[in-house]
Amino acid sequence: MKKFSLKKIIVSIAMMVTIFTAGAVGIFQNTNTANAAVGDCIWKNPGSIKVYVDPSLTIAEQNAIYEALSEWANDAPQFEFDRVYNASDAQIIYSSDPSADTMGVTNRSTTRVTGTKQWYISKATIKVRFTDASEYNATMQRTYTHETGHALGLADSHDKNDETKSVMYGTNTTASETYSGQPQKQDIQDLNSMYGF
Repeated sequence: MKKFSLKKIIVSIAMMVTIFTAGAVGIFQNTNTANAAVGDCIWKNPGSIKVYVDPSLTIAEQNAIYEALSEWANDAPQFEFDRVYNASDAQIIYSSDPSADTMGVTNRSTTRVTGTKQWYISKATIKVRFTDASEYNATMQRTYTHETGHALGLADSHDKNDETKSVMYGTNTTASETYSGQPQKQDIQDLNSMYGF
């Protein structure tokens, strides 16, 4: 009868687990639950991003979302957005959160292939809260454009000089709504730099 070494079995199992988790799987999931105010993540295939817009959003909100997507696609043509009608098929989801303590927040799920430093966005969920969502206004448009910027990988700017130069300026002010309710030259340069366009 053949003898089995418990030590050899344990070492073999440990090696198999290590090889499986590091080599075979090679990808792990990280959810950025704080918010997307910090960049350093990009879409692996920005030329085909599936977007879902919650049909319970008001017509004004839906129009602001489509305008935001159109502005980003026009100013950064490497990005293409395709509308889907099922949230489970989407990579970017727009919805509302009446209980939110901020006007807008974007949460991203990211993945990274083991052994690389690059994080890829796999899903972004944009949730907004407006006092009156029935009327389209500059605040609504800027909020959706700003949060879409987060979904694409851009971070907030808190430099007061960016107030009128970047839609990613992190605070809605009269000046930021007037001058940067759409992607600005600086935002597109930041995207181009991140993605290597």
